[in-house]
Amino acid sequence: MAARRTVRDGRKPLRIGAQEYATTESATGPVEMRGNPGRTRSAYDCFSCPKMWWDRLAVRPSWTGVDLFFVISGFLISGLLFSEFKKHGRINFGGFAIRRALKNYPTLYALVFGVMVIRLIHSGFRDVSWIIEPVLHDIFFVQSYLRGTYGHFWSLAVEEHFYIILPLMLYFMLRRARAGETDPFRALPLIFLLVAIFSVGARLCQAVLVQPFSYTAHFFLTHLRLDSLFFLALLSYWYRFHTERFNALINRVRPFLIPISLVLIMPAFILEQSSPFTYTVGFSALYLGYGGLMISFLQVPLTTKCASGRLLMLFSYIGQHSYSIYLFHILVLEQLLKRGLLQTWRGLVLYFISSIAVGILLSKVIEFPVLHLRDRIFPPDAEALPAYVRQLTPQSLMTISLHHEKER
Repeated sequence: MAARRTVRDGRKPLRIGAQEYATTESATGPVEMRGNPGRTRSAYDCFSCPKMWWDRLAVRPSWTGVDLFFVISGFLISGLLFSEFKKHGRINFGGFAIRRALKNYPTLYALVFGVMVIRLIHSGFRDVSWIIEPVLHDIFFVQSYLRGTYGHFWSLAVEEHFYIILPLMLYFMLRRARAGETDPFRALPLIFLLVAIFSVGARLCQAVLVQPFSYTAHFFLTHLRLDSLFFLALLSYWYRFHTERFNALINRVRPFLIPISLVLIMPAFILEQSSPFTYTVGFSALYLGYGGLMISFLQVPLTTKCASGRLLMLFSYIGQHSYSIYLFHILVLEQLLKRGLLQTWRGLVLYFISSIAVGILLSKVIEFPVLHLRDRIFPPDAEALPAYVRQLTPQSLMTISLHHEKER
């Protein structure tokens, strides 16, 4: 049997209740634990209290929000490309890349370069390699393999890689398609199957060969996580190119699909992230479960006149600002952490409210002005947008409210 390899990288492991997580750095450097300056702490350290019900219900499974983002991103982004092809018989890959870049890059770079300047000043411009290297990793979106400015940027790299791989794959499919072919993407089911087998196999090999458990080795790597995005690209393909059969199937199995999806998600609420099941088969269970829920609710008629509809509108408003909320929430955590405000469930509530408020403010200051300028210079093809994006129905709000990839 192959010898197990011990993970060694620049991040100091730390204990969070019963969990290990990579170091989270503040704007001025690693966040140090009070009374133990040699030990850095993660942003999640402050919430870890396994005996509390709110920890198990709200904090411990909160990491699965990234998997939910992958699921919805895969569906929405592939849907934009598929809908454009169905409308025009072609895909403007250059326009897609420009609009994606202007959506994702400016806000991220504002945060990255702002933190870099603060760190450089704080360090007196000495020993700057630990400051500059993460910035370069962020600029070129390799944070899922190399340390970025903040630990949670790894998911941005995974999505960015998907934004590159999927269009390239569709481009070569179109090149091989016959003239006038209405469905040149019929190989997608086979491609997903191959990606899924590869990803699960890679996760199993990583679990066996790389020990002890490490987020950088078992959670962050792009090739371990791409299957979740491609699964929803597959559902998006079926949803648009085989609409009647797909919708009929979903309507028939919905009574069973929702409880099965919940069962698939449930292990994330029970098992630790360091459980081998979680970071191998568990990732597959998550995207199957979240994907099943998303498709089920996408077809359910809702009304905004009831209480649930008004709550949906609130989630939709928050969802429009979710990219900035996700990017900047770590700054809120740093400030609350320094003031010792994150030790109880009240601290958790304060963290959520503060993160949402700061994210909404900064999205209006940075993200939205850039998007308005983008839409003036590179206007979207409104007719080619999927119906759930073009027409803000309750069903579309259910989907759009959960992720920052909504086309504005």
